[in-house]
Amino acid sequence: MARTGIYTSITDTQLGNQSVSDSIFMLVAPAKAATATGGLKFDLGVAYLITSVKDATNLGITSDNNLLLMFNITEFYEKAGNGTKLWIVGVNATETTSDATKFVSFITDSLPEVIQSTTATNFDNRPRVVGFCGYTTWAKSTASDPVIPTVTQDIVKAAQTTLENLFTDSIRMCGVVDGLMLNCKTATGIMGEQLATTLTSCVSLNCPRIGIQITTSTPGSPASVGQTLGWLAGISLATSIGAVMLGSVSQMGYFIDYNAGTPVNTNVAVATRAINDELGDKQYIFTRTRPQLPGVYFNDGATCNDPTMALSSLEFLRVGNAICDSAEAFFVRLLGSNITTTANGEIDNGYKASTLDDLYSRYLAPRINRGEAQEINVDFWAKDGDFLASRAIEVQIEIRPYASLREVYIETLFIASQN
Repeated sequence: MARTGIYTSITDTQLGNQSVSDSIFMLVAPAKAATATGGLKFDLGVAYLITSVKDATNLGITSDNNLLLMFNITEFYEKAGNGTKLWIVGVNATETTSDATKFVSFITDSLPEVIQSTTATNFDNRPRVVGFCGYTTWAKSTASDPVIPTVTQDIVKAAQTTLENLFTDSIRMCGVVDGLMLNCKTATGIMGEQLATTLTSCVSLNCPRIGIQITTSTPGSPASVGQTLGWLAGISLATSIGAVMLGSVSQMGYFIDYNAGTPVNTNVAVATRAINDELGDKQYIFTRTRPQLPGVYFNDGATCNDPTMALSSLEFLRVGNAICDSAEAFFVRLLGSNITTTANGEIDNGYKASTLDDLYSRYLAPRINRGEAQEINVDFWAKDGDFLASRAIEVQIEIRPYASLREVYIETLFIASQN
């Protein structure tokens, strides 16, 4: 007789596993100081933490005194929902072209300290993704100007430098920059542009922590950076913003293309496959239509990096940053503690095994269980092979990520018979 049955057990696990929010965002935009009727103030150069549009209006921010900022805050919460944490930072930069340099200087000189200030009461309150919004008036639009304005490229490079520097201070972020405008040489806008020869490739900027957005939900408005951040807030770290199964991001989408200073705002629905392919190859963030489906969808979350490299998408950056955070949060607690070694100064195998088990169960397994990576392997050893001499360990982390489907090739045949 065969034995049949059900055998059930319960495994004891450690409570109190790391639980942090990887969906805290920041918007940086030129703005004007404001005061609410109740006396609360919105000062420039200061980070304010809000959780709803109402929190912003309570600070005195309105569409009348801060249209650009309110546009992005509103779009953020339309996607993220009330309760999502958003830092807002106003920059003293007017709409005049000369003030664009103030915005770039703020990102380089002042923003690092502002972001550091978000950790004052709780280090976990630091932003993980930052959006940079600007005025289209900063970007000239003549036949001699580049399609991607010089000021946009300056903002991207300044943001990349700032995020790289903050990474070394344990604040790890990626960013989305408002493209400001596409300087098109014809009145037909992006559809009349010779993209292959005139549109700057984001790859050439070599800024893997930053993506450039060139579409908006509303004609006449800047790029919908707030909407993109809000969309990111609702998906897992490993999910691409271009995942079609998430549904459409909005009903309509428009390019931020201009001709001689006049907005064209080409509807993304009329972009040909060649246009979409060109924009995708050149690593822009934009919305597009998808065959058979209503609304518009993100193409993907591209960054200004070679598409063959891992850090060429926002989702890989978010996962990488989060796992670096988890590893650091674990190993920082070992500083100053005694490490068991062998007689020749190597790390004792039993100590290593128990340490790695603890790291995996408390910090890495939860991330794998949430679908942020398929596998995370960690190893460490004594620096220079002798811990007693170096008092240091070297850690190596290997991540086997999830990768999103990018292309499908369908071949259709007529056949005489079917086997």
